[in-house]
Amino acid sequence: DDRERFRQILLEEKAALEHALVPAGHRFVATRLRSFYHPAEALQEHMGGIAYLGFVRRLVARLDTDWEEIHAALMRIRHTVVRQGGVTLNLTADGGLLARVEPAVLRLPERFAPGASSAASWPLPQPPRSEAFLVPAQVNHVGKILAVAQAGYRFHGSGLVGCKLLRTGWLWERVRVVGGAYGAFCSLGRQTGLLHFGSYRDPNILSTLEAFGAAATALRSADPASLEQAAIGVSGDLDPCLLPDAQGFAALSRHLSGTTTSLRQQIRDEVLEATPAHIEPLAAAVDRSEGCVCVLGSEDSVNGAKAHGVVFDHVERFA
Repeated sequence: DDRERFRQILLEEKAALEHALVPAGHRFVATRLRSFYHPAEALQEHMGGIAYLGFVRRLVARLDTDWEEIHAALMRIRHTVVRQGGVTLNLTADGGLLARVEPAVLRLPERFAPGASSAASWPLPQPPRSEAFLVPAQVNHVGKILAVAQAGYRFHGSGLVGCKLLRTGWLWERVRVVGGAYGAFCSLGRQTGLLHFGSYRDPNILSTLEAFGAAATALRSADPASLEQAAIGVSGDLDPCLLPDAQGFAALSRHLSGTTTSLRQQIRDEVLEATPAHIEPLAAAVDRSEGCVCVLGSEDSVNGAKAHGVVFDHVERFA
């Protein structure tokens, strides 16, 4: 109930988000795109993305006039979230220490309100065809997302190999080397069924979107040697060397997502056995998917893309 302390925290949060908007724009774009297709990603957008920054700015403006309402909302959130029935505890330590601290740790939930919150639905908005957020920057962050699962793709470990092929081959050459972007990447979500393309500190928009649009052709052009090289790279990504704290976090993530040891081994096997025939279903799903686009960048770049036929359903100045 300390309004001035809350004001300080809120202003620090606002400043941190605004400071990160351009340097980490690719992450904001990726979160925004995914939020239209999956409830967990929508929640992330509202707790750390472009929508969240807009909310924080509005909250700062309301703080002096609506403090009682804001405080009541904070108390409702606390009562809803911090409940005994919703607690998951994760502790990483050596065996001897775990045995000593376990009794105290297991008593922690006793301090929370009893019971559990009921499940809530999270309706997803209709995804726009394309959005542009204008910021005072010399470069752009360009993203495109395809709901390949909705287009009939069933996740297979070879899809990760396909992403690695695109990231280290086609996108590297077209977006980074030729286009001049600092980075270009793609990712495939096993649980979301989303294929995401992105660029980082990119002077272009149109040519980058054209490169994303040619992904299916690039996947089909892969030869066995490049597939083998990509599979080796993915194997390293799947089983990196982790320090104890990272091991604990990975274990928690796998527990919450239901990622079993047998499933992880199945994905490893599918990665190592990947052939062009395994990649084809992903390429076909890319062909069938229209997807949506998000750009965070300069007004001049966005206007230039529009002049060359790129249509933005929503354009917002976000400086």
